[in-house]
Amino acid sequence: MFLIHSNPGFGQDGGTFDCGLVAIQVGNIFNCQSGGSAQVQVSITICSPGASGNWTVSHPDANNSFSFYVQPNCPAPFNCGTSGQTLDFGTNYDCNSFDPLTIIVTDANGNGPCVFFNAESCNDIFVLPVEMINFSAQVINKDVGLQWTTASESNSDYFDVEYSYDGIEFTAIDRLKAVGNSHTATNYSYRHSNILLNAFGPLYYRLRQVDLDGSEEISDIVSVVPKKVQTVVSPNLLALGQAFRICSSETIENIKIVNSIGHTIISIDDINQGRHIDCYEMMSPSVTGLYYVVINGKQIRQLQVI
Repeated sequence: MFLIHSNPGFGQDGGTFDCGLVAIQVGNIFNCQSGGSAQVQVSITICSPGASGNWTVSHPDANNSFSFYVQPNCPAPFNCGTSGQTLDFGTNYDCNSFDPLTIIVTDANGNGPCVFFNAESCNDIFVLPVEMINFSAQVINKDVGLQWTTASESNSDYFDVEYSYDGIEFTAIDRLKAVGNSHTATNYSYRHSNILLNAFGPLYYRLRQVDLDGSEEISDIVSVVPKKVQTVVSPNLLALGQAFRICSSETIENIKIVNSIGHTIISIDDINQGRHIDCYEMMSPSVTGLYYVVINGKQIRQLQVI
């Protein structure tokens, strides 16, 4: 799914995915009532792949910070984290106001704050499969370029790219393999080639994200509009009495059929009647010959009746 959240019993996420998921467990709070220097005992566990090296733990109200070493290839099979270290909050600190989710964890590369949870272990953190932070489409000549970015993925299998002419009925056009598991940003792109050659209006796109267990989620819909007015007459080689369609990327208001010597033999006005009409079907002229189709007084296409 295109989001992430914590198990409801363990608070909110506390930052971005710059350095992965961290579980924080607060232990004893010392000297809270005695008027001495209040200290909070903190344990940290790295729950997702993180940078190796010295990580830092701090708090806006604390007088100190501490660091701990994260080994390469963390988390498995190593014990990645630290336990029982303390933050010193000095005298006159209201321990009752202490919120574990205000602790700041920064990784060995200086990225942070990490996404962290007030949880006893990594097993208490429930992560939905995919967090998508961007999905866009743009016209590139005769193609449509799609880009999307995931902030994290868990057991993600693939993305189906789907498109539609009306934003309701969608057709799958391709499948892209997902990275599977990641807690850093992953960029994807796809190019729908030559689709604008026969596009008469807006095109709509969405993603169907499927996990390894077969569960799936549908993204938001994005759309593009061709930059140029395009008109197609199909078929343009007709038998007598055969129907044909006129489609345009702008609404069709009027149509004229003109013969080879410039005489208008068919004229239809006020087709749209205040509605958006991008395709119109009509019968061929009753006499064989070469004709010209004029749409909205400017789009001209040839029509041959045999």
